[in-house]
This record gives sequence, C-alpha cells and structure tokens, in this order.
Amino acid sequence: MNLIKSAIITIICLVAIAFGLRNNQSVSVNYYFHGESFDIPLYLILYISLIIGFILGWLWSLCGKMKCRKIIKKFNKELGQKEQELASLRNLPINESKVQVKNEESAGTLAKEV
Repeated sequence: MNLIKSAIITIICLVAIAFGLRNNQSVSVNYYFHGESFDIPLYLILYISLIIGFILGWLWSLCGKMKCRKIIKKFNKELGQKEQELASLRNLPINESKVQVKNEESAGTLAKEV
C-alpha cells in the first residue's frame, strides 16, 4: 500500500513540475484586503494550491482517524466489560435441579399448547 501511495505522490509531483516548466508566465493576483496587485508565476500558484490541498486533506484524514480511534476505544471498553461478565458467568456453579425444573415447565407448557 505504501508503494502505491508513493507512486501516486511521485506522479503528482512530476506532473506539477512539468506544468511549472511549461507555464512560467506571470499572473496578476489581486487580494481584497490589500487593494493592490502583484505578479506571481503561474506554477507558484499551482504549488501553493497543491500544498494547501495536501494539508487540508491530511487534517481531514486526521480528524477521521481520531474519530475512529475514539469509537474503537469505546468498543474495546465494552468488550472488556462483556468478557468479564462472561468469565463470571462461566465460573458460576450449575444447579441441575433448576435446569430439570425449567425443562419440565417448558415441556408442560408445550404439552398444553398442543
């Protein structure tokens, strides 16, 4: 899986570099809060956009991982409680007299229904 991720990232970087080499024209950028414009090469705008995209994607992924870890922690806690309950139930002695009485009662109700 890491090999596939590395290959994809390498391809994206190579495409970005090729794009930068082919498009080195200056572009005028206007910001609202400064009121003035300045010229930046087109490839620099692309690189900045890619970096911001990678950072936002990484943060989004990090939030998802943290949410999954929280859910896993909750389920592991519940699993531990259920395992303790199961272990305590397994250690209880079995009273055969109660089992026979319950079987006789269920057989009696079954006979009444028929």
